[in-house]
Amino acid sequence: MSVKNKKEHSELSPSSSSRWCSCPGSMIYIDLPEQVKDYTAEGTKAHDLAAYCLNEGVYAEHLMGFTDSNGKVQQADDKTMVSNVNEYLSVCYSLSEDNLIKMIEQSIDLSKVYGIPEQFGRADFITYDPEEELLTVIDYKNGYTKVSAKENKQGISYALGAVDSVKGFGEVEKIKIVIVQPAIKSCDTWECTRSIADSVYLKAFRKAACRAWDILADYKMHKKEPDESNFTPSEENCRFCKGKGVCKALAKANLDSISDDLAELIEVNPEKTPEVIEQAVENVTGLSNEQLSTIYSNIGLISNWINAVQGIVLQKLIAGESIPGYKAVLGSAGNRKWSDDNEVEKIMKSLRLKKDEMYSFKIISPAKAEKLLKSNPRKWARLDEQITRGEPKPVIVPEADKRPIYVDKIDEELDKLCEQKGEQAEEFEVCLDDFEIDETNLL
Repeated sequence: MSVKNKKEHSELSPSSSSRWCSCPGSMIYIDLPEQVKDYTAEGTKAHDLAAYCLNEGVYAEHLMGFTDSNGKVQQADDKTMVSNVNEYLSVCYSLSEDNLIKMIEQSIDLSKVYGIPEQFGRADFITYDPEEELLTVIDYKNGYTKVSAKENKQGISYALGAVDSVKGFGEVEKIKIVIVQPAIKSCDTWECTRSIADSVYLKAFRKAACRAWDILADYKMHKKEPDESNFTPSEENCRFCKGKGVCKALAKANLDSISDDLAELIEVNPEKTPEVIEQAVENVTGLSNEQLSTIYSNIGLISNWINAVQGIVLQKLIAGESIPGYKAVLGSAGNRKWSDDNEVEKIMKSLRLKKDEMYSFKIISPAKAEKLLKSNPRKWARLDEQITRGEPKPVIVPEADKRPIYVDKIDEELDKLCEQKGEQAEEFEVCLDDFEIDETNLL
C-alpha cells in the first residue's frame, strides 16, 4: 500500500510540537505572516523531489525533471540537492524494502494523539513491518542545524497517529524514529516500545496540547495575551517562531541577558539606549568569566531576535506602516547571469569568440575527485598526497564537546619556558646554599 495525500498542517502542527509543548504562549503568533527564506523554498523543492522519487520507486539522479506538490514541472538539476535526496531515498528504500505498507507524504490524523479535534500533519515517509511489529517514521531535514531523533516530538506524533492506519495489517509493538540530514552527513535513529509511547508521550502530548489550545482560544476570542509563565524563550523554541520579532518575552530575555538595566531603559528613556549599548560594548573586557559565560550562552537567541526585528520592520514598512526614522527602498539588483546558456553559446560562436575566451576551465576539487575515484583506492592515493589544508581555527563549543581542549601553542611554549627558568633558578639557589666562603681569603 503506497499512499500520497497532500494537506497543510493544523494549528497544533507536529513540526512545531517541540515549541508549543514547552512554550504554549507562542500559539498566539501562529497566524502571523511567514517570512519565506531561500532555504525554505529549497527545502520544499527537496521534499517534493524526494516524494516524487518514492512514488516512482527511483533515485533522483535518474530524473531530468519532476512534478512538485503544486503540479508544476521542476528541473532536477541541482547536483547537491539530488545527492542529498538520494541519501534520504537510500535510507527509505533500505528500511522498507520488504514492507507492503509505505506512506509517502501522508496526512496523519493527530486528533486522538493531541486530544484536540481536527489536528493533523504531513509525514515525509512511514513504513510498517508486520513481522517485527515495527512502525518506522523517516523524516528528511534539509538544513544544517542538527536534529536529534531521540524523543523527537514530531516523529513520535506521526508514529502514534499512524497506528490506526495499520490496524488491519497487524499490531504495533515498537516505533522507530529516523532523522536523515544529508547536509551534515547525519542519520540519527531512536526506538521505543509502544507501551512507553502510550504511557509517557501520549499523556504528555495531551496535557501540553490542551494548555496550548486554551491559550490560542482565549487569544482569538478575547484577545487575552498569556502571562509570562507561558513563554519559554530559547534558541530552539524561537528559531522558527513567527512571533520572535514581536515577542515581549524574547525581547526581555535578550535585554536582561545583556544588561539588567537595559530593558527598563528602553521603556523609560529609549533615546539613551545607543549610549548605554556603546558603554556596554566598552565594558565587555571587564566582565568576569562567569558573566561572559552567561551572555555567550544567549548569543544564538539574541541573534535570532535581532534578525526577527529586522524582518518585522521591513515587513511593516513594505505594508505601508510608518516606522520613525526609516523607510523601505529597493536594494541592489542580483548578480548578473545568462538567461539561456545555450542561446548565449550560439551568439558567442557567431561572434567568432575562441573557446578559451568563451569558457573558463578549473580543476575539480579534492571532494569531487575523491567521489570519482572512491572505487579505486590505489588511484585516489596518488592524488591524496597532493592535498593540503589550512590550519583549523579555534572555535567555541559547549564543555560536553568530545574534542580536546585547545590552548595557544605560543602560551604553551611560554609556560614551558617559565617552568624551565624556574627550575634553573631553584638549582642556582641550591648551589649558593652549598657554597662555603672562607672569609680569611677575602683580603
